[in-house]
Amino acid sequence: MGEDELILPDNEKGDAKIDAEGHLQGGREFKMYTYTSESRPNPNRVYALTIDVARACGYTDSLAFLRRVPQIVKLSCHPSERDMLIEKGRVTGNLKHRMVTMVAVRNIYKLLGAKVVKGE
Repeated sequence: MGEDELILPDNEKGDAKIDAEGHLQGGREFKMYTYTSESRPNPNRVYALTIDVARACGYTDSLAFLRRVPQIVKLSCHPSERDMLIEKGRVTGNLKHRMVTMVAVRNIYKLLGAKVVKGE
């Protein structure tokens, strides 16, 4: 396991569609809101809230989604990340003192592929 994602074998075709930090190539866009975090070791790595990924895949809650795809590495948001997400309107203020989880989108893309990409 890497710093924030499961290390999976390389796939030349798939790896050409997303870079090492999680940015989609070729004008593709994720179905869910994505962001970067200055408080992580790589501030350019792309993340998404676990609940947003679950909803993009048709789940109503993240727990059911994570049970279905246990290879996903779930990360706890740092307080500064949670504050930034509240400020941007992605997380409600009533979650200010509760655990909010996120995932590296590269991990999501490698496991779920086109399910999380708009128009594919």
